[in-house]
Amino acid sequence: MKRFGIALMFCFTLCSVQAQTAAVSHPHGFAIAGIVVNALNGQPLSDVDVSIGRARDAEAFQNLSSDDSGHFRFSDLSSGKYWIICAKRGFARQALDQHENFSTAVAIGANIDSEHVLFKLFPDGVISGSVNDDQNDPVRDAQVMLFRSSLEEGRRVVEQENTVSTDDRGVYRFPHLAAARYYIAVSTRPWYAQFGPTREARSSVCTGDSCSFVYQGDAPDQSAEENARLFDVAYPITYYAGATDSDGATAIVIKPGDRFTADISLVPVAAVHIHVANASREPGQFTNAVVAAQAFGTTAAQIPAQTSRAGDGSLDIGGIAPGQYELTLESFGKIQETRTQLVDVSGDANLDATGAGSASGLSGTVQVPGVIGFPENSYIRLRELSTGETEAARINPKGDFQFSGQVKPGRYTVEVFNLEGAIVQRVTAQGATTSGTTLNLAGGAVQLTVSLSTRLVDVNGIVLRDVANNDKPVAGAMVVLIPAGAGDNSALYRRDQSDSDGTFTLPDVLPGKYSILAIENGWDLEWLNPGVLQPYFAGATQITVDPKQKYDVKVTAQ
Repeated sequence: MKRFGIALMFCFTLCSVQAQTAAVSHPHGFAIAGIVVNALNGQPLSDVDVSIGRARDAEAFQNLSSDDSGHFRFSDLSSGKYWIICAKRGFARQALDQHENFSTAVAIGANIDSEHVLFKLFPDGVISGSVNDDQNDPVRDAQVMLFRSSLEEGRRVVEQENTVSTDDRGVYRFPHLAAARYYIAVSTRPWYAQFGPTREARSSVCTGDSCSFVYQGDAPDQSAEENARLFDVAYPITYYAGATDSDGATAIVIKPGDRFTADISLVPVAAVHIHVANASREPGQFTNAVVAAQAFGTTAAQIPAQTSRAGDGSLDIGGIAPGQYELTLESFGKIQETRTQLVDVSGDANLDATGAGSASGLSGTVQVPGVIGFPENSYIRLRELSTGETEAARINPKGDFQFSGQVKPGRYTVEVFNLEGAIVQRVTAQGATTSGTTLNLAGGAVQLTVSLSTRLVDVNGIVLRDVANNDKPVAGAMVVLIPAGAGDNSALYRRDQSDSDGTFTLPDVLPGKYSILAIENGWDLEWLNPGVLQPYFAGATQITVDPKQKYDVKVTAQ
């Protein structure tokens, strides 16, 4: 079945409302029938909400509930392909044999068995727990972050999936979790923490790694400062089970139906201060500092730091625990810019912002041969290859775009959405380097030219147990189209999942030479890594795509 990501995810939330429509009678009288069972024990499930829809349509065609024996039947259907979605309390909405944003569609028609569908419904997992301080008292309003290790566009990444706050008992809960590897992290500050004097600093004197500040008006009371220092504490970002660095975080492996308790205790540490010299580029310029914690190589949570400003353009940032942070300086005035750099502090430290990397001011043009005017909802997206973080900007009717925020330095793949029948073929840049459809940002202003192609072909085919012997079709296999000499042209890869009759469609393929692989148990593979797929190439089907031809290829399942 074609990728159902955006359309079908939308349907997940609306099917139960929109699908209460009567079946449309067709003269062919085909049917889809089967049974829904608990994937863990094979027990039939009654009162399951079962919906079907045409493979290329987001809206449900029919909706019903499974009977006491778990069976369902949809009648009076015309030939074609249909998706099936099931949901029940304690079981998240799932498509048939779902993997990521792909599923197996059921083909119906003459001489096709579509009345023995076995739908294995996986129960939800749950992670819950409590957050307590070093006195074993509950910590309320703590920010609890859920991270998930998953495959995104062929690479293994750990991404933040959800965030909740603890209640007045210090309790949190993440329900409706799919089977995966998860991590939990907590960010908050001690309720009694004091950041010290908050008056505007006039000047600062730094010796070695320590800094002192001179404030407007009378000098602050020294004894009061020393007393406040006792309460100048912070909680480090704390991971289950007790680590204060994501490298030491304990993975929580959730299997279908698992209920896992992850209690976390927070221990305060002496807060550190960062003195940032040359934070402002010009006298009197207002510069704001934003401190965000780093987790698993990506930005996780903004830290409630306290900033004092001196007249010489320097800043003193306090109220943070030792650790690794992303420090962003936002300057306003004649020079408006955003500068970002990673800082790793183990104690009070000095930082000269002169060399802080400026995030890219990114704009550009999308070019499509023969196209005049772009749809209102079209947009361009950058996806950082190592972290999975994304940035998006709308494409205006003339094909121009401007990212409203600042894009951090990194290595990005460039994609466009809602431009039907067109894909990115080449990216060129002023102020950055490119390789195929990959953009390498180092900072500063960047002007992009994104060239699209409309000379696209759909490659259709079937997965067989053994092509040489024309053996039986294989459903549920991961089908991957790999361009010859792919390099950084990850946008040219295509994937699909074979349907109940073994067929698949790889859409919008650029003319060129490709290999097609069908792997039955390949959904956990980092398929964008050439080394991972190399063992399968001996069984690949080779194809040269020409826009003047139609394709119906046969691929052996591996």
